[in-house]
Amino acid sequence: MKKTILTIILTIFAVVILVILANFIRNFLLLNKLINKDYKMENYKYTISNIDTTKTEEISYMSYYKKDNMGKTEQVYKGEIILQIISDSNTNKAYIVDANGKATLEEKTRQGVPEEVPSIKYAIENPAFNIFSYSITHILPTIDINGRECIPIKLEDELYYIEKDTGYLVRKQDNFGIYSGASLEEEGYLITDYTPIQQNVVTDEDVAIPETVQ
Repeated sequence: MKKTILTIILTIFAVVILVILANFIRNFLLLNKLINKDYKMENYKYTISNIDTTKTEEISYMSYYKKDNMGKTEQVYKGEIILQIISDSNTNKAYIVDANGKATLEEKTRQGVPEEVPSIKYAIENPAFNIFSYSITHILPTIDINGRECIPIKLEDELYYIEKDTGYLVRKQDNFGIYSGASLEEEGYLITDYTPIQQNVVTDEDVAIPETVQ
């Protein structure tokens, strides 16, 4: 009888160890493959939307364009383009175009749009992320976000949804609190959604420096 109970206990223990090991191997291989992927591109476009859950009526959009050394950031609010920043990585200069189309050369230089697109690398830059410990202590379920198959990565107050097949960042959620003195009045989230990366769609006209710069 004692041998039977001991055998059952050892069997359960062995199964638990195998499940933990299998989960670790699956997570590590998946994350390692995505982390080591090359996310550099010469020509791409994507758009992000920002929404504060405490102010759901206020949604802003930012579109990012890159072609060779030129980049453009375009801010849209309530359907209107309110600001454009066109940057030249070769000269490290930026040109600001306001809602009225007035263009000015920015006095303080600004770095151009980065070559790397938003990906799992945004998450692993968080100091709390360690691929070994994360792989063994977490289960990575598959979650549908805007029709895209994603895996969640939770780090402190940040939650990242990474497209499982591509490694692209689909959603980033930041937790925050609204306080009155030491009392928490309201808890909210800043949710940033990223559209799929469109490659080889940006033209020279999309990132052209305005002819008239003040």
